[in-house]
Amino acid sequence: MAELNELKSKVNLLDYIKSNAPGKVEKVGANQYRLNPCPICNGKDHFTIYADSNSYSSFSECCKGGSIIDYLIEAENYTMEEAIKRLYAITGTDYNTNKGGNKPMNNSNVNNSNANNKVQAEQKEAEKKAFVREQKKQFILNAIQNQTSENKQKVYEYLKARGISQEIADKYHLFISNDVYEDSTVGIKGTPRLVIPVYKNNEPISYVARALTQVEGKIKAINSAGEQTPLNIDYIKQKPTEDKCIFICEGWADALSIEDVGRKAIALHSTSNTGKLIDQIKDNYQTASRYVYMLCYDNDTAGNNANMKLAQELQEMQIMYRRISIPKEYKDINEWYSKTENKQQFKESLNPYNTETTFNYINDSFLNDISRMKDYKGRLTGFTNLDNEINGVCPGLYVLGAISSLGKTTYICQLADQMASRGEHIIFFSLEQSRFELVAKSISRQTFMINPKEAKTSLAIMQNTDIADITIEAVKNYQEIANNTIIVEGNFDMTVESIKNYVASYIKITGIKPIVILDYLQILRPINDKMTDKQQVDFNVTQLKRISRDYDIPIFVICSFNRENYTSVVDFTSFKESGAIEYSADVVMGLQLKVMEELKGNAKMTEVREKINEAKSETPRKVQLIGLKNRNGKSYFKCEYNFYPAFNYFEEDKSNLFFGDTGRKTRRYNNSEMELPF
Repeated sequence: MAELNELKSKVNLLDYIKSNAPGKVEKVGANQYRLNPCPICNGKDHFTIYADSNSYSSFSECCKGGSIIDYLIEAENYTMEEAIKRLYAITGTDYNTNKGGNKPMNNSNVNNSNANNKVQAEQKEAEKKAFVREQKKQFILNAIQNQTSENKQKVYEYLKARGISQEIADKYHLFISNDVYEDSTVGIKGTPRLVIPVYKNNEPISYVARALTQVEGKIKAINSAGEQTPLNIDYIKQKPTEDKCIFICEGWADALSIEDVGRKAIALHSTSNTGKLIDQIKDNYQTASRYVYMLCYDNDTAGNNANMKLAQELQEMQIMYRRISIPKEYKDINEWYSKTENKQQFKESLNPYNTETTFNYINDSFLNDISRMKDYKGRLTGFTNLDNEINGVCPGLYVLGAISSLGKTTYICQLADQMASRGEHIIFFSLEQSRFELVAKSISRQTFMINPKEAKTSLAIMQNTDIADITIEAVKNYQEIANNTIIVEGNFDMTVESIKNYVASYIKITGIKPIVILDYLQILRPINDKMTDKQQVDFNVTQLKRISRDYDIPIFVICSFNRENYTSVVDFTSFKESGAIEYSADVVMGLQLKVMEELKGNAKMTEVREKINEAKSETPRKVQLIGLKNRNGKSYFKCEYNFYPAFNYFEEDKSNLFFGDTGRKTRRYNNSEMELPF
């Protein structure tokens, strides 16, 4: 009969099941598909097809899983012989039952000849591999049996220097040899090396050899010839016992260090072998998927990249994992282990949750975080009334909402300019207005601050070719602010991920943690177009909060209000499509016309709208900033402003501030006076 493996590879198992199995096939991962109901037990959410390996398995263990042959036997109730015949029929290959005719009937002598040549070549290659495996096996077994007590002592001494016990040396049958294979470019034999045998299915099949001394012109660590197998790979084929964790390391010494404290570890010998581990996990998914993989590659760039690659693959296979944080002063697990006197303490450190306790945080980071927060002392918005309420600007997410045309962008622009004038660095992501428009607003504001009677509107500045002297002076005044400000124009395709990447790059290159401003939330493109409006906004809010936390920066976000809230006072229901704002933001604020306080509870909508329109037409416009949430201060506050929309300027309304007999500024609260700290 034809080579079964060749025939099995011709059948796309996923397509076959889609065409022949009852039920529905749905994609659940990068290369994973779920069939419901299960064709074996009729259960749900466990029968899985793997497109990349052309195989299947079941999480419920109702079947053993495997190839198309296994599927025909388990799902379609064929016998082995019937399944093979069915496979021949599926692939359109003639089935010859004659004992001597172990190939499909074919009218072409040329094809038969080619097939025979291919089979012969495969047999020769298999024989060659088998010979190499046998040679390595005999070399290892003979060396272990003939190991002298002197060499065994050298093994103990070498491992002791690396913190590893004699028990581990004996358990893994480590030995010393001068006869391990070496590439001809670095010399052949003669270098004494510590040899670490590698077993598969309880049989030695390869090894890693480490030079005991530095020998010029020869490689320090080499692997045996032929196919390499990870150390302790058999773990993933066994059902977990009490210890359901397997530590994934680069080097043999790292794995043996973890084994020395009673945990399970696999050594890949190189980050480049990550793919081999992934293949082994897929091939043994039923048992391998029951473990939690603790990723602890070396503490370098290659190791970090390999950690991320393996983490991504495990996530796609729906297998649990955690990353082990090796202290930055150590290059790998073994160095960490060898320099830790208390081995029990090292063992406890391998539990990632131990390092996440509050006790550990207090010992390692709390005082540093206190020192870090000192850097934010005195970071003020320049609006005295707001600074008094929020106690300055700290890392976190600040959300400002308002109805259309009430000045929310202008307010944030002025806040940004005031902070930039104090030396803060601003990154302003403008998804709606251009850099030209925003800068014109700032120049207009500067003209108003120089001389209100000669002030220029932003439109006049953009359109007037005859630039007035006051505009030139305003531009000069704006230079220092502009030097600390970056305006990033959006093209309605900006995502929260692109904001994160920009901020991360800026911090890495400049070493400066900026104030980030986003105008505005609802225009930010969703990461997934299938999300609802609420899901999009909630996702973006939580991601922006994460960016503020991960990079230790303040982020100000402008948000639109729901239309139904245009004629009501500011509250949490005003914020569009999002409950995440209420729960995730550190400070939530909203702008409203002051007249809204007087109209509260007024049932006549026509009168409400009339009063709102009158208030909008006033100059200056009376506006209130309402604080709805404030993690680091009063939960509710109110700041009042005179807003000059023509000149993009918010002026604090100081009518509720006065100087008492002591000459100190105070604020009136409910007809009583409270001294202010400024």
